[in-house]
Amino acid sequence: MELTARASGYDEDRLWEAYAGRVYRYLLRLTGERETAEDLTQETFLQAIRDLRRAPEPPSNEAAWLFRIATNRATDLFRRRRRIAWLPFFAERHGGIASDASEHMAEQDLVLRALRRLPPDTAAMLLLKDGEGFSTPEIAEMLGQNYEAVRKRLARARETFRVAYLRLKGEEA
Repeated sequence: MELTARASGYDEDRLWEAYAGRVYRYLLRLTGERETAEDLTQETFLQAIRDLRRAPEPPSNEAAWLFRIATNRATDLFRRRRRIAWLPFFAERHGGIASDASEHMAEQDLVLRALRRLPPDTAAMLLLKDGEGFSTPEIAEMLGQNYEAVRKRLARARETFRVAYLRLKGEEA
């Protein structure tokens, strides 16, 4: 994708090169669909360019700002579709990679099924925190919410996820 306009004086090509891969991977895990993730990634950057051209100054935290736009784009799509398909966290973020491929796939399936039991906004917060590594203040900024509210919601989300995961695994919660 070539970003050519420089009306704002902001290097849009650099922005694309620096973040397109991360935004795409996040949206792919969020939607579970390559084509949808590609479309949403492009929509995210088009919206970012429009915002940059109107803004008096660039955002202070580019990553948080872009992931907020991406999350909003995905939420809009989910509202239109009235369905959500969540992909699992990467195993590397949760205690390492399983010893063999079948064990890894079974683990990923459990995570996917547990995530699907959460409300979409809750799953998005967990993906941003544990899947993408954003800090709680960054997530609060992205979602336009108070830090303390996000901190509490993340704690509840982790507990809800843990209970759902353990039940699916056949263990006591």
